[in-house]
Amino acid sequence: MTPFTAEALVHISQASQGVPRLINVICDNALTQAFSEGSGLVESRHVFGACQDLHLALAAPLKTLTVNAPRPLPVTESCPLKTLERYAKKAATPSVLAWLGIKLGIVQRMETA
Repeated sequence: MTPFTAEALVHISQASQGVPRLINVICDNALTQAFSEGSGLVESRHVFGACQDLHLALAAPLKTLTVNAPRPLPVTESCPLKTLERYAKKAATPSVLAWLGIKLGIVQRMETA
């Protein structure tokens, strides 16, 4: 669970304009302000205060802002993870050194169940 309210996330995205380093700085300052107040959640007022400290232009926090919380993406079988499948196949095949050891008769092949 995120410590940021939905309104705070909207204000962070507006103030940072999607710049990752700026998002990090705003969130860090807002978290610090929320902690100093003893708040368990970072609210839009904390983000607004952080933006003021950083001299960022942001409209005053809105009292009524309706935000639809993002829904988690559904996990479907139609989108298999190709990378994991590739690693599973590699785990079943011996490494080059193991293959060479088997071919030279130095190492016996071990079958796994």
